[in-house]
Amino acid sequence: MMREPLFDTLRTKQQLGYVVTSYYDVEFTAPPDGPDAAAVVLPVESLVVKVVSKALPPPEVAARVDAFLLSFARTLEEMPGEEIAKGAAALVEKLTRPPQNLGAEAAVHWGKIKKYAPECCGAGSRGAEQLPWEAAAELADAVGGLGKDDLVRTFREVVVGEGRSRVVSCVYGSQFPMSGGGCDGPE
Repeated sequence: MMREPLFDTLRTKQQLGYVVTSYYDVEFTAPPDGPDAAAVVLPVESLVVKVVSKALPPPEVAARVDAFLLSFARTLEEMPGEEIAKGAAALVEKLTRPPQNLGAEAAVHWGKIKKYAPECCGAGSRGAEQLPWEAAAELADAVGGLGKDDLVRTFREVVVGEGRSRVVSCVYGSQFPMSGGGCDGPE
């Protein structure tokens, strides 16, 4: 629901850069200490917004992404419930669509093994049974059970709320060399 408006706003209208995209991601991590640390695997879900820009310095790009996210929260609040339900149904269909061939199915499973095996198959873990084999189906079930109020509340709390966790990674180059405080601007 957010990918096209993000691209339209930041890439087309504001012309920030050639690459403007967003996606949902989940990584897994284990707590660093404690007797059962290796046996516990915690999911870390994230909304990734990626912008590659030669038009503005990284702190300004980060500020524009934040401004877009705040405006998109208002867009969700004003969006008719039927439109959100239609978007949710499309996502559920995409998540539950079977692979079109054996190579596509193998790629999905191999991707999970490469991504999660270091965390899930370490010493003291339950091994392959801990890999998220059914993650797409579980996500589809969760999305199918959500309504507009759930989406708006979650977006407000997790994406733009004061208690959110956020990682901003900036790469500087010769056009905009780093000077001072990094991605948040001068100190």
